Amino acid sequence: QAGYLVTLFAVCEGPIVQAYNFYVNDQYIALNHQISNRGEVGQVKVPFPTTTLNYSGTALARLDAGPKDWRGITADQINAECTVIGSNDVRVYSDADTYTKQYTTNRAWWLLHVLTNKRWGYGLDHSRIVVQDWIDLASWCDDTVATTDVDGETPISSTRSTFNADLNERPTQQQITDICLGGRFGLPFNYNGKLRCIPLANAPESGTPVFTDQGADRNIVFENGRSTLRWSRKSDKDIVNQLKVTFDDAAYNWEPHKLILDDLDQQLKAGIASGDRTLRVVSKEVNAFGITNYGEAVRWSKLLMN
Repeated sequence: QAGYLVTLFAVCEGPIVQAYNFYVNDQYIALNHQISNRGEVGQVKVPFPTTTLNYSGTALARLDAGPKDWRGITADQINAECTVIGSNDVRVYSDADTYTKQYTTNRAWWLLHVLTNKRWGYGLDHSRIVVQDWIDLASWCDDTVATTDVDGETPISSTRSTFNADLNERPTQQQITDICLGGRFGLPFNYNGKLRCIPLANAPESGTPVFTDQGADRNIVFENGRSTLRWSRKSDKDIVNQLKVTFDDAAYNWEPHKLILDDLDQQLKAGIASGDRTLRVVSKEVNAFGITNYGEAVRWSKLLMN
């Protein structure tokens, strides 16, 4: 009637900085009723009443929940949660040949970590990466930019792009796409046998190439005596004019928070394109992957709408 349930949970892949704030079936587990490790390779086994492995590379937690009447409870009725301070082995480069492994919330270094991690990531070799691109990208992420606080009116400063996310069982390509979208990165691309990545930033005033299909010095390919340049135009009735953005709000225990942005001028244009003057909504839902603070979420959403 007042027993303890002894559980062993896999938390995440390691190594991590820390896991804490454990709950089993919504019951907080006191420090003297928990034993955890950080997912190191070759780690010591967590003590458990029955024989278990050390689960090398996976962070574990033994949680003794109670006192409570656990009779009749089946395995599928038991759940746990905790707070994790994530991986501590992310490569952070200072130059093309020098790096340290550490915990970071910089989105650029996490993109590189996902691309190169051989246990759960895409598994690329670091020699295939143009490291300077990621150094520049990380610096761009760390820039201080202007946004607003939660009232939507008071201007504040914040870091351009951070990353606090749960990388789960989705395909690696989808994770990479979402990381890039959330940071306004171009997708990684191959160039001369190396993988590169650049931010979607304002182009420099000098050094930006001009593309033309005119004259002897044209740099747009001709085929059969004709330019391969093609253009098209999307109708106003098809252009997205409302964004529904979801982000995990760290200020409210990482609960999902939804922002709705409306472009009223574009909604009117959509109505006119459809034959009247109503506000026609063309909505799109998007996840602000890895963004966990309101100011960054609002700024990113406005840029995405634009």
